[in-house]
Amino acid sequence: MYAISLGEDGAELRPLEPWQAEEFLAHIDRGREFIAQHVPLADLVTDLASSRAYLQSYADRTLADTGRIHGIWWNGALVGGIVIPAMDLARGTAEVGCWLEPSAAGRGLVTRAARLVIDWAVEQRGIHRVEWHVSSENEPSIAVARRLGMTRDGVLRESYPYRGKRQDIEIWSVLAPEWRAAAEGPAGPPTANADQIPASPTPRRGARRTLRLPAPSPAPGTRETNWMKPATPRDKVPRQKVSSPHTRGWFPSCRWRPSPVVVVPAHAGVVRASGYRRKTHRRRPRTRGGGSIPRLARARGRASSPHTRGSSAPLPRPRPRPG
Repeated sequence: MYAISLGEDGAELRPLEPWQAEEFLAHIDRGREFIAQHVPLADLVTDLASSRAYLQSYADRTLADTGRIHGIWWNGALVGGIVIPAMDLARGTAEVGCWLEPSAAGRGLVTRAARLVIDWAVEQRGIHRVEWHVSSENEPSIAVARRLGMTRDGVLRESYPYRGKRQDIEIWSVLAPEWRAAAEGPAGPPTANADQIPASPTPRRGARRTLRLPAPSPAPGTRETNWMKPATPRDKVPRQKVSSPHTRGWFPSCRWRPSPVVVVPAHAGVVRASGYRRKTHRRRPRTRGGGSIPRLARARGRASSPHTRGSSAPLPRPRPRPG
C-alpha cells in the first residue's frame, strides 16, 4: 500500500481498503455528528458490517476503474478522506467529494488531498471535467471548491431529501485546460494552508450590483461638470431660448439646463421676438383719438381709426338741418 505526503506536518494520503473497516468505523464514530451535518456517510456506516460493505463497494469501483477512495492520515490517525464516487473515462468526467473530522478542520488537509486526486485524474486518467457536488449550506466545502479554482455552474434546487429536509445542491467544476493553466500560472498553486484563508462570500441571488461607467467627455463649447451629481448653482449655465408655437414669438426656458439646448426651427406662423417690433414700425392707435396720428394720415387730413391696422377714409361732414 502506498502513501503520499501532504506536507511537512506529517499528513499522508493513502487508499482505503476493506481490511481497514475497524479503523474506518472508529474514525466515523469520532466525528459522526460533525460529518452528518452535510454528508450522508455517517448514516451509511453505522457498524462493522456496514463499514466493510462501504469500503468493499469502492474496492469494486477501483477494480472497474469507475471510482476511488483515499483516507487522510494526520499524526498517525485517520481523520478524513477523499472519494471519487463516479468516474467515466469514455466521457472524460469525474466527481470528487470529501469528509473530515472536526479535530482536523482548518489545517488545509482536504484542499491538499483534493488537489492531488484531481491532478491524478486529469494528468494520468485523462479526465476533462471534474465536478464538486456540495450542499448550499456546507460553507467549508464550498470554500474548498473556490480554492481549487472551480467555477460554480449552478444549483439543483431541493435536489434530494436529507434528514427530513430537501437540500439544494451546488455544482462546481473545473476543466482540464483550466487546471493546467492554474498550475502553470506565475502565482503557482495555492499554499498548503489555504483552508485557513477566509473565502469571499458567494453573491446571493438577486443581489444588486453596481455598474460604474466612465464619465462622458464634455460636448464642444461646454464646460465639464460632475455628471454623477445633481446640478448646483455653480454648474448652471445661462438660460437658452427654445422655439415656441406662441404667436408672440420665442420665450426663455423656465428651468436651468445642464447642457446647451438644441434650438428647433419654429413652426409655420411663428415670428421671432426680435423681428416682431422693429424700430421703424409705428403702432396704430387702437381707439379713436388715442395715441399719435401717423404722419401719412395727418398729411392727407384723415382722422384716426379704431381699426388696429391704421386709419380709414375721411369721415363725411355733417349736413345742416333744415330751418
